[in-house]
Amino acid sequence: MVASLSILCLAFLPQSSAPSLTIGASQSVDFPVGSGVLELQDLTVEAGARLRLSGDCGAQLRIKGTMRIDGVLDVSGTGFESGFGVSTFNTTNLQEPGRAGGPGGSHGGIGNRVNFASSAIGGSAGCTGGGAGGESAYAPLPGSQRRPGGGGGGAFGPDLPLVNPDPFSPANNGRAARPGLDGASSALGALSQLPIARGGARGAAVFVDSSPFNDFWGRKFDPITSQIVIGELLAPRAGSGGGAGGNSIQSNTFPNPSWTPFGDDKGAGGAGGGGLLIVTAQIVRIGASGRITADGGRGGSGENTNGLDCIGGGSGGGSGGMVILQARRIDLSQASDGCLSALGGDGGRGAAFVATGQGAGGDGGPGLIQLQVSNGLADVLLPPGKTLADLSVPEAHVLLPDLNL
Repeated sequence: MVASLSILCLAFLPQSSAPSLTIGASQSVDFPVGSGVLELQDLTVEAGARLRLSGDCGAQLRIKGTMRIDGVLDVSGTGFESGFGVSTFNTTNLQEPGRAGGPGGSHGGIGNRVNFASSAIGGSAGCTGGGAGGESAYAPLPGSQRRPGGGGGGAFGPDLPLVNPDPFSPANNGRAARPGLDGASSALGALSQLPIARGGARGAAVFVDSSPFNDFWGRKFDPITSQIVIGELLAPRAGSGGGAGGNSIQSNTFPNPSWTPFGDDKGAGGAGGGGLLIVTAQIVRIGASGRITADGGRGGSGENTNGLDCIGGGSGGGSGGMVILQARRIDLSQASDGCLSALGGDGGRGAAFVATGQGAGGDGGPGLIQLQVSNGLADVLLPPGKTLADLSVPEAHVLLPDLNL
């Protein structure tokens, strides 16, 4: 069994306070869920609209009627969408904060954790499955010869098979949690005092028993054995953050006796994990342009000193989060491929601003998607010729309802 992380905070609302909510086609709404629960009669997100939920607790939408998504319902973690992960330059006295997760999701690790001396390692994301920080590097050499290790990616759900034999192909992004890449061979690691500062480890596995058939939360009916399979996860949870990149330190020794507030080249803070979204409704309907996303945030590149040289360590991407849709009927008959997504975020770029460069951050891994209905796939309407593997990444589990939601 797996202990829970950032579990849903419950705050029950009066039965009378259940308005309907429509997010119009031109609207983009960021809604803090506060204590976690939002109770509505109906929820509609029109095509071209976005409803982003945020907060420290997982988000639970209790819909008495229908939830229709023709736009985007987003509980993804935040990251560095531009790819650049360091916001203040020549400021070794300032930390580089990790990015926030989606609702209930883990923050990324803190870059340049120590702001009164050189940091030996980037901050780890403090949660089960969080990516580890990259090791800082030191040498009395130019920045390009003392790159540090990148931060590791966050992990939650089982890794998915790669769709391209090259693990660094963009087609594989977010399908498997990866460690950060090592730094330059001409520098020493601040912790190990050995050549090559090491990249941070990817997050530890959340599902740890020997069975790959119970990697979920709740109950699944096995039609072959007519048995109920209990999921390994003890409770719903959100995704894990990525680790921060290490610093690049120009020094003959570590600790650096000549530290100054503007001397080291900083690693980026880690990206946030995807959030937790639980929806209970009579009907859930996703249209042709509708999407529900619980992806991990994108990692950032380390500090630049000349263009896109990325001397500081890149940070790890956040893992995907968790989406639970529980309804009498889930109508995906008009939905498009990948309409349900809980993939990991890309790792931050390394040397020369490329994903394979020294000191790059590792990708975050996938999360979980669950459809909870009474009669299995009979209650899930799919487009002709399509399967859940087409519509959801990772592929959604079809489970029995949970009466406590």
